[in-house]
Amino acid sequence: MSQGDDFSFEKKVVKTDSVTSSLPKNIDSIISKAMKLADKGASHEEIAAKLKISEDLSEQICRMYFTHPGVDVAGILQRISN
Repeated sequence: MSQGDDFSFEKKVVKTDSVTSSLPKNIDSIISKAMKLADKGASHEEIAAKLKISEDLSEQICRMYFTHPGVDVAGILQRISN
C-alpha cells in the first residue's frame, strides 16, 4: 500500500434469525413436554400450538428427539442452541 492510498472501515450489525436468541426462559420444561407429546403422536404443529411456541422451535425439538435416539432434554437444548 502506498502512502496516498485511502481506506475506511465500516461497522455493520447483522441480525440473525436464530431460534436460540429467543428461547423461552422455561425451555427445559417445554422440551420435556414436547417430547411427551411427540411420544403420543402429536405433530410439531400441534405441539407448537399446545405449548405456545413457534412451529420452527417445535420442529427443531421434534427433529432432534426423533433423529437422536436416547437424547435427553439437555442434549436437545445443546443441539438447538448451536
